[in-house]
Amino acid sequence: MKSLRRFTLVLFTLLWFGGVIVGGLGFRTATVFASSGGQLIDQPVGSFEAASENWSTTLGGEFPGATGTFVRDTADPHYGGYSERISADFTAGGRYVGISRGLPSLDAQELDFWIKSADINQIEVRMIDNTGQTHQQRINLTSTPDWQSVSVTKFNGGTDYTHFGGTNDGVWHGPAKQIWLIIESRSIVGGGKT
Repeated sequence: MKSLRRFTLVLFTLLWFGGVIVGGLGFRTATVFASSGGQLIDQPVGSFEAASENWSTTLGGEFPGATGTFVRDTADPHYGGYSERISADFTAGGRYVGISRGLPSLDAQELDFWIKSADINQIEVRMIDNTGQTHQQRINLTSTPDWQSVSVTKFNGGTDYTHFGGTNDGVWHGPAKQIWLIIESRSIVGGGKT
């Protein structure tokens, strides 16, 4: 019987503080659900409650100029005591700022996360499969100061879906090896640069 798994990402926040746009990305429970005898088993993947979750920041070096930071924050967690905050500045160019993390060997079936984003209207989700193939899609967001739930139920599809690397065949080859969450310069509401 094939294991069914789902992992959950939560707590992406984008806020305005004193003229500086900051955001937070956090794993509340970042959970994998695996089937065992027809029952789902909750297997934690990570939580920003810990000081280190092995995330890396990327500034999209193939499009030079972007700057950004990724820090642990207590200002507005969705739950628990922490979220992560990401800031992006495209004043000097660049196309995206993101965070990525390797995953344990997960036969992931679904990705759920919470986002708070009054100042961006989309986020890019990249999932890297077992062959090294990148599957990327855009998630449209509602511009709101409230938390919103997002669910990705197909890794090789969705809005503006693209794939590259690995087998480059557009087929999802589990298990998942890596996840990326990306803010692109085009996602800033009103054409802003930060």
